[in-house]
Amino acid sequence: MKLSDEALAILEAADCLTTERTPDRHRLAGLLVEELEAHHVAHSVDEVGQVEIDAGQLTKAILGSDLKELTDVTKNLLSPGVNGVVQKRLSDGYMLCASRTTEEVEISGEIQKLSFSTKFLSDDPAVIRMYIEEPNARRLENSAANKRALGEMIVTRRPEMAEEVGEWIGRLHQAVQRALGSGDS
Repeated sequence: MKLSDEALAILEAADCLTTERTPDRHRLAGLLVEELEAHHVAHSVDEVGQVEIDAGQLTKAILGSDLKELTDVTKNLLSPGVNGVVQKRLSDGYMLCASRTTEEVEISGEIQKLSFSTKFLSDDPAVIRMYIEEPNARRLENSAANKRALGEMIVTRRPEMAEEVGEWIGRLHQAVQRALGSGDS
């Protein structure tokens, strides 16, 4: 993505621009970690609403601007998954969590509800369960249910494929078991 001169100047002022004039993802991630660890840690479920922050607010906090193109760069670093750039850089004990929040805003004289993703850190097992473990388990369950329903649809429309679909579902079971391991940990 080509950034505007304004965005490049902001990144340069924050020492977050590479010699190739691209965002320095490593430096930006470091600034995000510093900000999150300093101001956005939920030590209990009750604290989540007080510390969660959206990508635009985080971008403004670390760069002094919430320019959309800079916020987009920031968002790409804030994946709460195992491969997330910020997630990998956190201190031991902390996990990057994601939530959704809604706010009522006035747009052209009308009150509208906007929903957006927020991020925060936690070291609390209950928060980690609620915002990482449970949503990931639901996504996996929903994905498996969708695959099962797809298999049923195939068999309904092409009954001669029933055996093949059964084998496919079996391979999916095995793939999930391999990916998750034995479950004895």
